[in-house]
Amino acid sequence: MTDAVGRARLHGWLRAAIVAVTVALAFVYLAAERRTGPFGFPLDDAWIHAQFATNLAHGHGLAFNAGEPSTGSTSPLWTALLALPIALGVPVVTGAKTMGIVLAAIAAILAFDLARLLSGSTAAGCVAGGAVACSARLTWGAVSGMEVPLAVALVVLTLVMFVRDEGERGWMWGLLAGLATLARPETGLLFPILAGVVLASGSRLGWRARLRGVVVPATWAFVVVVAIDLVVNVFVSGRPLPETFYAKTAGAGLVNGIARFDPMEIARSMTTRPLGTLNTSIRLAAGESLIAFLFVLIGGLATIGVLGRPRRFAGVAVPLFLVLSPLAVGAMAPVPHYFQQDGRYVAHLLALFFVVSAVGMAELAGRARHPSIVWGLAVLAIARLLSQDVAYAPQYAAQVDNINRLHVAMGEWLSMHTAPADTIATNDIGAIGFFSGRRVIDLEGLVTPAVLPYRAERAYVSFVERERPAWLVIFPEWYPELAARTDHFHEVSRITVPHVSAAHDSLVVYATPWTPSAEAATVGP
Repeated sequence: MTDAVGRARLHGWLRAAIVAVTVALAFVYLAAERRTGPFGFPLDDAWIHAQFATNLAHGHGLAFNAGEPSTGSTSPLWTALLALPIALGVPVVTGAKTMGIVLAAIAAILAFDLARLLSGSTAAGCVAGGAVACSARLTWGAVSGMEVPLAVALVVLTLVMFVRDEGERGWMWGLLAGLATLARPETGLLFPILAGVVLASGSRLGWRARLRGVVVPATWAFVVVVAIDLVVNVFVSGRPLPETFYAKTAGAGLVNGIARFDPMEIARSMTTRPLGTLNTSIRLAAGESLIAFLFVLIGGLATIGVLGRPRRFAGVAVPLFLVLSPLAVGAMAPVPHYFQQDGRYVAHLLALFFVVSAVGMAELAGRARHPSIVWGLAVLAIARLLSQDVAYAPQYAAQVDNINRLHVAMGEWLSMHTAPADTIATNDIGAIGFFSGRRVIDLEGLVTPAVLPYRAERAYVSFVERERPAWLVIFPEWYPELAARTDHFHEVSRITVPHVSAAHDSLVVYATPWTPSAEAATVGP
């Protein structure tokens, strides 16, 4: 057996072990979930994806309310993928969790490959793949019903292909970067970074040849993929970005500042906001694994060539994206909860953090008199991640139970007590829309952008009076101006569950002046 065959067989077994760990930990979470109650999702947002995907699978297009096209899906690629098993008759929870676990395993394998490419060390690959497999945030993402593992897998796959070929197959990494952008819009920064690295590289091709032969094909591939989403957005809403961007940024960020000609917002978006986001991302990484954090600077310096000639020049894209991505998000879309919800928005950065840290371990081990100390710390870091992952499973299960007992239960209540033609105004639209089967007016603006000017002025009463819904379902703490209007809105029912992942304890149903009197009489307090 040649050395190459032996290495390939070893790498195959190591990849299989990484997959086994990823799947086993996902099943730990599923077992904890099943002990708590029915399977479900830990965030109401996952039910938004489920509703979009169900309508798409049943021929109603990209819409939350059937027949009303909407750009309220931040991850249209995940929505499209989720529609496939639904169209085949697979229950949405089963389909979402199965795809999530498979994608999480693929992401862990790709982290193994990327770290090995950057460092030339199989041990570093094992550390990176093992860390991605054992991270509680990434296991949570695998079973969350969200786009988390899809975005992680596509970002890491793009970088693996880019680094492996030194960026020379432009159409390939351009296409993959475009798909990653459709999975999570924040990853769109990956494309210009890769293009810049290609133009700055010292490859055998001159810069003009690199521009014409690599960057131009990559640009075409990227633009063709992303343009599909842009065209849909403009056609549906008249704006190029999804409505979730405008709803979640609430007027903040460079794009909104320029649109409003707001000098102060522009200044903040170019100074304090990006630095604040970078600072928070650093603290998140350190909190995830302090041991891994100790090595990440060494890994970054080794990858960009400060500590010697880098193994692959294209690898400089990895630490560049890791640092520049939070800066760009802070400038362009400073979402208040960007680092909340178990890191769902930054999971791809967390995976790259583990990869760069593993490269740092390999670099230090190669220079140390006693490399076993470095690798011992690596084993300790993974063991710590593993223990945190297993310990977090009951918390995940409690999140699912919270959404089931509050949002899902409210959707089922509305299905039983309201008429199919009724319209419901609410702030958490996912499970309520999915299980009630009723048309929903979104008070937060994700699928009802008309509310955004009213939301900016807290003029919710005026908006509800304009829309005239049959029912109002809200957390009263979020909308005190609505709850206070007892002359308009009469409480008829409430569901109270101590909140874990929901915003508050009680979802309250109010009859409105436009509630059919016969229906209101059947659901009195």
